[in-house]
Formats: sequence, structure tokens, C-alpha cells
Amino acid sequence: MDAACIAYGGGHAATSNVLPSDLELYSFLAHHYAVKVRRIEPENNVHVILEAFSRLKLLSLVLIGNWAGSDYGRQLRVTHEGFDNLYLLDPIHSAGSLNKIRSNAWIYVHGHSAGGTNPSLVEAMSLGLAVCAFDVP
Repeated sequence: MDAACIAYGGGHAATSNVLPSDLELYSFLAHHYAVKVRRIEPENNVHVILEAFSRLKLLSLVLIGNWAGSDYGRQLRVTHEGFDNLYLLDPIHSAGSLNKIRSNAWIYVHGHSAGGTNPSLVEAMSLGLAVCAFDVP
């Protein structure tokens, strides 16, 4: 059997300017913030990232994920939802809203420690975001 490479990229992730009306829904857009879009799973080190940002008061973290999908996610949300610099958002299916949040971030946080190349990481790189990644070769 021959192997095939199925290419994908992040070219569909687009920059989007912040409008005054956007700040009503997403107040964090007015300041520097880190962003992460992920499945809320232990191998994605969500607990490590949340613990670090809960101590790092100078930078907000916007973490978009499926919090209600597991006991792990539900517990993390309950534990960390009271921090002023943590924005724990449910999945966003609107490309426009997701582009607005990702493209205006200061840095992308990538905590995956298993699996292959992550589409969310490729999209962040396509947007030119600085990346803070988990130590995975």
C-alpha cells in the first residue's frame, strides 16, 4: 500500500480588525492576550496552562474549548473561572468570531503533548502569531 500525504494549511484563518462593538462581547480584545483553541483533554496540558496563567496576572488567556465534554474539562472550568485574566470560552463555530479572537492575540499557546500536527497551531502560525509550545520534539 502506498502512503499519501494530505496537505492542509492555515490559509483560511484571516486577520480581522477590532471594532468598538466587538469589545462589548469580548472585552479582552482591548489588551494584549494569549489565545488557545483546543479540545479540553489531559494530553493537551490544559491544567498546566491554566495553572501558569492563573499566577501570571499581567497577561490574559483566552482558551476556547469543549469544557462540558468531560469531567476533566468541567472541573478545570469550575476551578479557574473566577480568575480575572482567564476567559474560558465554549467552542466558537463562527469563522468571523474565531478569526477576530485569534488574529488579534499577542501569542498562541500550544500545549499538546501527543498526536500529530494540530490544525489550530498551523492556523496560528499562518496568522503570524508568536507561539509558546509544550516541549515536544
